[in-house]
Amino acid sequence: MKKFLYIIVLILTTIGCTKTNPIQGNKVVIEAFLFLDEPVDDVRITSLLAYGGDDTIPQPINDAEIDIIWRGNAYRLQSTNDSGYYHYPGNDLQVKEGEIYELKLNYNDFDISALTVCPPKPQNITSTKDTMKLIIVSLIDSFLTGGNITPPPPDSVIVSWPNPNDEYYYVIAENIDSTATNIYPDFIGGLLSFFFQSEPTTESSYTFFDSDFRKFGKHEIRVYKVNQEYVDLYTSINQDSRTQAEPLTNIINGLGVFTAVSYESIPLYVTRE
Repeated sequence: MKKFLYIIVLILTTIGCTKTNPIQGNKVVIEAFLFLDEPVDDVRITSLLAYGGDDTIPQPINDAEIDIIWRGNAYRLQSTNDSGYYHYPGNDLQVKEGEIYELKLNYNDFDISALTVCPPKPQNITSTKDTMKLIIVSLIDSFLTGGNITPPPPDSVIVSWPNPNDEYYYVIAENIDSTATNIYPDFIGGLLSFFFQSEPTTESSYTFFDSDFRKFGKHEIRVYKVNQEYVDLYTSINQDSRTQAEPLTNIINGLGVFTAVSYESIPLYVTRE
């Protein structure tokens, strides 16, 4: 999930550098994600790619002084590595649902800030089944029968959660089985492999099909509750680069996103029929 969020921000950075405003090259891009009940260690600061410049990869900023403000106290983040990542080393900064968090830093004479609220954890997640059984038809079987094997009917599982207020959620499926085997041969699976995640939705259910999975074994189905700033960021991916509007962001004097998310998970086993 975190890898996917970083991909979104990288795309946002690319969108931003296509604009013609020359001062955008002085702006920074914030990737800051707070996860309910987890340590603060997913904050990244990079420079926005300057329009018409030679750089194709955002340059990390490793010397920023970044604070997270919570309950009136400032918690100074520390640089994690030389890739622009920061973390909070203690355990007194806690991410709790319903709490307000502010990010603040000064860089290139810009006072940069953002606010977010940690959403509540999704409740009462259910699924239509806890095991999905796949019928695998091999290429050899198909060849021996002259291709007359009828393809098996697709299998599916519906994951549901209460959403009376039409709030935003998204769903991911991740294999957590260290001994899992591939569903498809390596030469096919390599072409089909991808990180699966739904788009943000205000629906109260999502349907996974057997074609969404790449490995047998135990999976976690995670339902994430997200804020509007995350939805705005996701929307910016599809923004027409020919427009002159800046990408949607909740960062004052910067670009990117500062947001908090929460999730709940249920297991799903993918097996061979």
